[in-house]
Amino acid sequence: LIDGARDSLKLQLLSYGTYEPLERALQEAAARGVRVSLLVSDWSLSRSRQNTLKRLQQTEGITVRFTSIPEHSGGFISYARVEHPKYLLADADRAWVGTSNWSPDYFEASRNAGFVLRSSRLAALLHEKFALSWDGPYATTIDPDVEYPNRRRDDGSGK
Repeated sequence: LIDGARDSLKLQLLSYGTYEPLERALQEAAARGVRVSLLVSDWSLSRSRQNTLKRLQQTEGITVRFTSIPEHSGGFISYARVEHPKYLLADADRAWVGTSNWSPDYFEASRNAGFVLRSSRLAALLHEKFALSWDGPYATTIDPDVEYPNRRRDDGSGK
């Protein structure tokens, strides 16, 4: 889907980690004029992943944003208040929906499922969902000069 995109690629993922084959494919798509929009949750803001996202943001034709959902008024809830989708939209008529975050361990060391849709009608629904998050109040464009805090807290400790 990435290699065949003609106009746009939109990805929304819980997390994106450095994975050379995917990074190269996204950069090659941008180089041939495909507009690439990558949206991840703030769980992708560990230092190493943040550096990857910043590098992609500095690539002409690629825009990277992250969403950060405010904590519940009652305090931190483990594994909650985070966008958790995993899908890719290629142009207006194709999509991949799966269970994998995009990092090496998901592609090389675990079992996941995904499927490809070739349907303008179904892809349109995912485009609408993407726009809600991309243009929503909780989305921020990655600034390569800013060091963002990693908000992922599995155990409530803040680490």
